[in-house]
Amino acid sequence: MSTGMQNAISRTSQSFAQYYDANVRGNVYTFGISNTPLVAANAVATGVTATSKPVIGLWNDTGTGKNLVVLNATVVATTIDDSAVAPGGFTWYKDTSESSISTGSTPVNCSTLASSGSVAKAFAMSTALTGLGGSLGILRPSPITILNAAGASTAITQPQGVSEDRIDGSIIVPPGGVLSLMNMLSTTTVDLSVSITWAEENITS
Repeated sequence: MSTGMQNAISRTSQSFAQYYDANVRGNVYTFGISNTPLVAANAVATGVTATSKPVIGLWNDTGTGKNLVVLNATVVATTIDDSAVAPGGFTWYKDTSESSISTGSTPVNCSTLASSGSVAKAFAMSTALTGLGGSLGILRPSPITILNAAGASTAITQPQGVSEDRIDGSIIVPPGGVLSLMNMLSTTTVDLSVSITWAEENITS
């Protein structure tokens, strides 16, 4: 067997073990939404406040006793209008000590496929961070780059670029924490399908 094949099998085995262990314990959750247009509130032109709408995001209420260990996020452009305005790239924003957000959706458990069991609230495209007490600050840029320039005036096939941010546990949302992926430039000419997946682990002293 070639070295390249051995390395590929090793990477697959490591990835399987990493996710299977948490998933078989019922700790992995996901949330997503399909083919939804970007709106001005998905962008950061006026800051990231209670009226902002994460492209994809999470809130972990205070007192849950669990960390949200983020595994990956996916952003795929499903429809790009003629003469589309690019979303300008994507950046992760964060905040802490938030206990009054009143919105968010119920995630799906990746082991049971039931919409139950999670301590988190998820946000995708169309839901504002209603009740957010402060404003979110920049955490780090995302490698997701679905469209970097304005579309042509006629319909063409646009390159997708990088559609997945493999976080692999390098971001943890603690109790009271908010994590939000935002696009940099306001546009309403691009539709997205998005998802986020994470593990919920008990906090140990």
